[in-house]
Amino acid sequence: MQREIWLKHYCQIVFLILCSVSVNLPARPLFAQTPAPAPVVSPRLPFYPLDVAINQSGSVYIADRNLPGVWQYSDSTLTKLIQGSVRFREPLNASRCVAVGPKGEVYVGDTSTCRIYEIDPSGKATVVIDKRVGTPTDLAVAADGTIYVADLELRSLFRISRDHQSLDVVAQVNPRGVFVDSQNTVWVVSQNAEQLLTVGQDGSVTKIIDHRVFEFPHQVVVDQAGVAYVTDGYRKAIWKVVTGKEPAIFFEGAPLDNPVGIAIHENRLIVVDPRAQRVFRFNEAGQPEEWFSISGE
Repeated sequence: MQREIWLKHYCQIVFLILCSVSVNLPARPLFAQTPAPAPVVSPRLPFYPLDVAINQSGSVYIADRNLPGVWQYSDSTLTKLIQGSVRFREPLNASRCVAVGPKGEVYVGDTSTCRIYEIDPSGKATVVIDKRVGTPTDLAVAADGTIYVADLELRSLFRISRDHQSLDVVAQVNPRGVFVDSQNTVWVVSQNAEQLLTVGQDGSVTKIIDHRVFEFPHQVVVDQAGVAYVTDGYRKAIWKVVTGKEPAIFFEGAPLDNPVGIAIHENRLIVVDPRAQRVFRFNEAGQPEEWFSISGE
């Protein structure tokens, strides 16, 4: 009898202890659930300006891979002309190159959507032609409005007609850079051993450099005298190429760190360096001077 009474009291004490503990425990669902993961917020990447173009009035446009979008520099002020989507495969998520047309049109190559866009002065983007290219790394526009696209993925030089109704392959030359000079000659920086070419309207190819000289060439511009200048990221240099002669270093080293995009305006070279996050303008002595930086707001 005493044993039963003792056992009863013992069970009551244990029950009270368990009840007091359960009061302090958080409520749990009947079935265990895996908590939802916290949203991942990526830190803002550094700006990465890759290409530069200038219109006749001197306004500068910069394609920035990490903005992503296009900067405009005019009247000594840097502003965002357009900011692309942060979502992959949406417009201007990977703005890679920029060019200006004969009437001041601004064109941008986007490697995320594999399309070419025209940006109006208000910052609205419109697809130039709803046909896919691969990886547009450079653009050039002829005097009649024809657009040339250097496609790194498809290893082809594309041409968009001036009425924006057709897209065709001009030549398979493994291009990285393209430029149309004042004589309407199309120049190409190629990843092949023949690193610098000109391409005719019929697709015929003329080798300007038929062997490897540049370490990692990106883009080319040509001045009024027909002299070509090529950016070389690995060499941290600008090469000067006179037809019929061996290429020579025009400038090498600091402040250039990884020169990629190049333009020519009023016979002066303009170079954008994504690693330095600077736009440089070369003076009459052939020396680069910082024009402005890509620092955002």
